Amino acid sequence: MNTDQLADKPRRLAATLKVTDSQLVLAESCTAGLVASTLASVPRISEHLCGSMVVYQIPTKLAWLEPDIEIDETNVVSEETALAMAWGVLLKTLHATVAAAITGHLGPNIESPDLDGVAWIAIVDREGKTYSERLELARPDADRFPDGVSLRLFRQREACGCLIERIDRFIGRAQ
Repeated sequence: MNTDQLADKPRRLAATLKVTDSQLVLAESCTAGLVASTLASVPRISEHLCGSMVVYQIPTKLAWLEPDIEIDETNVVSEETALAMAWGVLLKTLHATVAAAITGHLGPNIESPDLDGVAWIAIVDREGKTYSERLELARPDADRFPDGVSLRLFRQREACGCLIERIDRFIGRAQ
């Protein structure tokens, strides 16, 4: 995803948030705050972005979000965890009307190769509507990503753009 594509998505989401008078809160794991930071590039986003909890480690997810499920190494990258994170942050942010969460393994070279580059997103609202999706992020290509840092950063940006786009669709459909 190039810089122009990533810059356009937050502006569109900000417009949707404004039109629907929505209040968004985030729970970010693998993106480590990048979604909130990207949205913060839009002037006046503070009128609709409540904030973001960066819950990178499992103990932090458990302590801050108080999910209704047990989260551990076996399910940290799963639909159930993403949904629990979204519900947890929504319940903690009383003025928010919609919440989104992301959890994943950006790798590269993680212990579970089948989860390398996999992320789960979840979006929920106060009316009980939910959306979740498994993301398959960029696969390693030695020519394109000569080091793990470049691949990881590319995957973070890709996940960020996907989540922003899905939040925009989710809120837009609710109109």
